[in-house]
Amino acid sequence: DNPEYDGTKCSDPELENYIRTKGYYPLEMFEERYRAGSIKALVGRGWSAQAARTFGILSVWSAPIARALRKKERRLVASTYALCQALECESERKQAQSKEASSEASSEPLRLYRHLRGTFGLVEVDSAWAQLERPDSSGL
Repeated sequence: DNPEYDGTKCSDPELENYIRTKGYYPLEMFEERYRAGSIKALVGRGWSAQAARTFGILSVWSAPIARALRKKERRLVASTYALCQALECESERKQAQSKEASSEASSEPLRLYRHLRGTFGLVEVDSAWAQLERPDSSGL
């Protein structure tokens, strides 16, 4: 089974409005001008076309999505859900691929990494990540 993300829950009026106010509307124009290469690369790596498109477009808006999550706001919830669903689809595809390639099936989740500092690091995208290494009130 190759899990397919069907893209049914990727409508987010707030994100669409933001894209429109920035002059990237319609969304297809934004996709064609700025994200087509990334989406094509993901499809080339085996992603479904819809999951690659969803991730390719929504990953650009990771800072506003992160802020909304951090503040426990309900805005951008549809975009957050769609992004998570696309990533879950890819994770399931990779796990299925790994099981086929290896005789021992692992229940360990895929290891994901993104560097904290430097070009394209988490701190560059959202300054709140700089707090990660600072101890909290419990000293951890």
